[in-house]
Amino acid sequence: MRKGFLGGVIVLFLFFVTCLACMGQGVPAEFLFGLIGGWAFFLKRVILQVTVNWGGMLTAVVCLVALVVGLQLFLGWVTRELRRRGAGGKEQQPGPWQMRWTLAIVALVVLMFVAGISAVGITHQTVWLMTSKEPITRSSSDVVSRILSSNNLKEIALALHTFHDNHGRFPTGALFDDQGTALHGWQTQLLPYIEQQELYGLINLRLPWNHPNNLPQFRKPIRRYQVPGADTQDVAGLAVSHYAANARVFGREQPVTLSELVAGRGTAMTIVAGEAAGNYKPWGYPLNWRDPALGINRSPEGFGAPTRKVTLFLFADGHVETLPNELDQKLFDDLTRLAPEK
Repeated sequence: MRKGFLGGVIVLFLFFVTCLACMGQGVPAEFLFGLIGGWAFFLKRVILQVTVNWGGMLTAVVCLVALVVGLQLFLGWVTRELRRRGAGGKEQQPGPWQMRWTLAIVALVVLMFVAGISAVGITHQTVWLMTSKEPITRSSSDVVSRILSSNNLKEIALALHTFHDNHGRFPTGALFDDQGTALHGWQTQLLPYIEQQELYGLINLRLPWNHPNNLPQFRKPIRRYQVPGADTQDVAGLAVSHYAANARVFGREQPVTLSELVAGRGTAMTIVAGEAAGNYKPWGYPLNWRDPALGINRSPEGFGAPTRKVTLFLFADGHVETLPNELDQKLFDDLTRLAPEK
């Protein structure tokens, strides 16, 4: 049984690789590594930040136990009735109903439930691929870049929401001192939530980010802040970020909250960050925001992805979406405002 399953997995994987080769895609090592073992590293990063809803867990366990007990009693009653009425003759009468049969049925129901959820996810991704304006058979480097960039934005989303859970708000767009000097940005504040607690502890938040005591820390590249294939450092040797925040959300004096976003356009309709089009700023730069009024891929100071026809954006509810570079500016403005225009 196990050998047959393993053989099926290997055959399916070889078929997938063959299809890529027939489309002229090639199979980059980074893509294969991500496909085979990337999920393990994702779990390592995420599982410690998962918040368990113990009330929901207890409810699920109680319901599952109630299902097992109720099913066992019902099927036991059915078999007893069949025996009492002599169904099937004396030699074919059913024996007592076994608990292991009930557990097998419940396990099958749970498996079908999980498979249904998985099927919904697969269907969603398939429809997304079939309706995407970007060709599926683009160069493999662009495909891998977009996949990894999307994962980066999802990690940033997880960090933002964990920060909100701990502080009751999203990070301040920039930290200033009493004289109005910009000290540190939102990406520095997220370091403890993207497995960079040690680096965060080396930064003196009371000193400006470009103070000689802080600069060495900002030379370290942060993988979650960089898109594969793009420049990783600026001319001064500082590690850059390929993502920027929405200036209309983070460029305010007061940090934004989820309740404020829900009361405005809604979290699923509000962009909080996205890929930068160019002129990448160091990840420690305090004012790492982009003005949506510059459009998508229309200015190196705005949002965009120069090597692709679509740009990845992170929405306040945590989902990542690709928007075409030729998106109508009015629609883009609507997606980047905290509340609809009156």
